[in-house]
Amino acid sequence: MGLLGRSRIWYILPNKQCSRSKEASAMPDVKLQYGKGTVRLAVPDGARVLEPRFAPGLPDERAAVLDALRQPIGCRPLDEILRPGDDVCVVVPDRTRPLPTSRLVAWIKEATAAIPGLRLFFLVGTGAHQPSTPDERAELLGPGTPGADHDARDTANLELVGHTGSGLAVWLNHRYVRADRRITISLLEPHFFAGFSGGPKAVVPGIAGLDTILNIHSARLIGHPATTWGRVEDNPVQTDIAEACALLPPDLSINVAINRRREIVGVFAGDVRLAHRQGCGFVGDLALCPVDHPFPIVITTNGGWPLDQNLYQTVKGLSAAARILAPGGCIVAASECRLGLPAGGFASMLRSAATPEELLAEILARPDTRADQWQAQVLCSILQRATVFLYSSLGVAEVTGAFLQPVASVQEGLEQAMRHLAKGGETPSLPRGSSSESRLMKAWTKQEKPIAVLPQGPFTLPYVRS
Repeated sequence: MGLLGRSRIWYILPNKQCSRSKEASAMPDVKLQYGKGTVRLAVPDGARVLEPRFAPGLPDERAAVLDALRQPIGCRPLDEILRPGDDVCVVVPDRTRPLPTSRLVAWIKEATAAIPGLRLFFLVGTGAHQPSTPDERAELLGPGTPGADHDARDTANLELVGHTGSGLAVWLNHRYVRADRRITISLLEPHFFAGFSGGPKAVVPGIAGLDTILNIHSARLIGHPATTWGRVEDNPVQTDIAEACALLPPDLSINVAINRRREIVGVFAGDVRLAHRQGCGFVGDLALCPVDHPFPIVITTNGGWPLDQNLYQTVKGLSAAARILAPGGCIVAASECRLGLPAGGFASMLRSAATPEELLAEILARPDTRADQWQAQVLCSILQRATVFLYSSLGVAEVTGAFLQPVASVQEGLEQAMRHLAKGGETPSLPRGSSSESRLMKAWTKQEKPIAVLPQGPFTLPYVRS
C-alpha cells in the first residue's frame, strides 16, 4: 500500500488482493453492525459474506485534512480563499452521518486561526430530517462552537438563488447565501438515489428549502432506472442536485471517506465537482462487490449507529440488499431503530395504507410530492418482490405497520426466511407456479443454501454481473 499526497488526494491505497467476498464455512459466526455494537449470526456453509475492501485509517488524520486544505483539487488553498474579516458559513452533515464532525470542525478552526477577524458559523445540513437537540448539536460541533440547524420549512430564513434549466426554484439557507465565503464538509458513501453522498448534496438538499427538496425527490425521478447506487453520470437526481448547487457553489468542498472502524481513510477537498468525483471513484472502488447470481436470502444491516437510528434510514440497507435478491426472496435486516420510525411524513404515510401496493399506487398517482414519500416509495417497491424480516428495538405494531415481519433475533429471522422459502412463500409480484418462483425454489433446494450477508449494509455496493 502507499500514501498518495503529491496528487493532492489524501488516502491510503488498500492492497488490491483484499477479499471482498468470503465463504461462510471459513467464518462460522459473522458480526453484523447493529446500533453502537454488533450482533453475531451463525450462517450455513456456502453463504457469501460481502463487505467493502478494508482501507486502513490514515496514520495522522489531522495532518491529512490540513494538507488537503493546503493543496486542494481544482481550486485555491483555503488560506488564499479566505480574507481577513470574512463571514464564513461552514456546512456540516447532521447526526444521521457517522462522520467525526467535531474533529473536522476543530481542524477547520485550527487552519483558519491565523486569519484576522474571521467569523466562522457552522450550519448543520439537516435537509428535511428532524432537527438536533442543543446537546446533540454541541456534541456534533464541539462545545461553544457557533452554529445552528438548517430548517427547510422556515421560509423566512430561505433565499431564492435562481432556477435550474428544468425550472427548479432553488431556495437556500440565508446564512449560506449571505456569507462572504462558503465551505462544505461531507461524508462520502454510496447513496441509493444520488449514486454517492457528498459534494453538491451538502448544499442541495442539505441546506435547501422544502419545496426544492421535494422537487428533486419526485416519484418520477426516484423511479427512474438511472437513479441508483453508485451511479453519478446520467443519474437524474445527481444531475439536478449538481445543477442546483452550481447556482451558488461552495468555495471549498471537503469530502471524507471512512472505514468500518469510523476511521478517516480518504480526504478529497477542493472544487465541489472535481473533488467529489475523485472521492466517488475511491469509495466506489472499495465498495463494489460483484456476485454471479441473485440470492434467495440476503441478510443486511444499516451500518450501525447513527445510520440505523430509525426505520426511515433503514430503507437504505434494504435497498442495498435488494440489488442482489432473487425475485420473491427474503431480506433479513438488523437495524436498531432506537429513535423509532421517526415521526413525520414517513410514519403517517405508512399508517395511511393497508398494503404496500396501495401506498405505492397512491404515491405514483399523486401530481405533487410529500415530505419523505421517496423513502416510502423505495420501501414499497422492495416489498413488491420481497418479504422482509426485521430485527430491531421497535415494537411489533410499529414493524408490522411498516409491512415488515418482526423477529426476536437475526438468527430467528434467518430461520423464518428459510422456512418461508421452503414452504413456497410468495410475494405479490411472484404468483405461485410462475417461472420465477420455480427458479427460486430450485436454487433454494440446492445443498449450498444460497445466502448473501452484508455486515456493513449500505456501505457495500453489491451487484449481479451481467
